[in-house]
Amino acid sequence: MTSRSLRVLVIDDDAGLAGVVGDLFAELGHEVELALGGRQALACFEGGRSFELVLCDLGMPGIDGWQVARAIRDRAPRSAIYILSGGADLIGSADPRRGFVDGVLAKPVELSLLERLVEEAIAKGDGREQ
Repeated sequence: MTSRSLRVLVIDDDAGLAGVVGDLFAELGHEVELALGGRQALACFEGGRSFELVLCDLGMPGIDGWQVARAIRDRAPRSAIYILSGGADLIGSADPRRGFVDGVLAKPVELSLLERLVEEAIAKGDGREQ
């Protein structure tokens, strides 16, 4: 179990996949919100709302995951942002778009990895508050 609960945003145009990932975070005791696409995700940040951890699908219609990540980074620089992609192994470590995210994860993502992301997001947030 983690040391504290986080606000987590899961972004995926596939409601089923978003729900599965969201349920995993909820089982770990976190407050989860789902966004079914990039535009809906960006609307989640209106009014100064923020999330400590964001997981975003890469291949979405309209606004892709890279565009969403960059927009979120501008709105909420303290958020830990991860891209989720079935083709994560095709995204090289030198890809300049990685500068907008904290990491790129392969789908399907395992529970143990999500637990680690939560701990890293907590540490990141705590470090920035000092």
